[in-house]
Amino acid sequence: MGTEVVVPGTGELLDLSELTTTDIAAQVFELLEARRDIDSFNRSAQHELAQRLKYEGKKGATVDGWRVQMKAPTKTWDIDRLLDVLDDLVQEGLISQDKATACIKYTPSVDAREVQALLDDPSTAPEISLCYEIDPDEHRPVSVKRA
Repeated sequence: MGTEVVVPGTGELLDLSELTTTDIAAQVFELLEARRDIDSFNRSAQHELAQRLKYEGKKGATVDGWRVQMKAPTKTWDIDRLLDVLDDLVQEGLISQDKATACIKYTPSVDAREVQALLDDPSTAPEISLCYEIDPDEHRPVSVKRA
């Protein structure tokens, strides 16, 4: 990635390699503040559009060449209750066991705190440390705040 960048909003071309760390931090801070303002406006405007669609009882509309579409609501499932209902439906012969099984996914994931405890333990760290890699090209955000 080159060190020349265009500053959003001003269009100014900067060579980051020629700026001090203080200057770069100040630029990042100003952009973060602008992003917060833009995000705040965006949330408010989207909320207003959603309210208008709901008022009309619609999920979407085309208005003067603009297609406005509301995202479907997020469902928060009660897994235990769903498991009970699926089991009942299988027992009643309304769905197959295969269908009931297909409705629930079990996805293993790493509990970072639990694994970190093993990485902190000299007796388990050597083996555990072989189980992950760090991407050297990963973008790692940097926090910038006023001191």
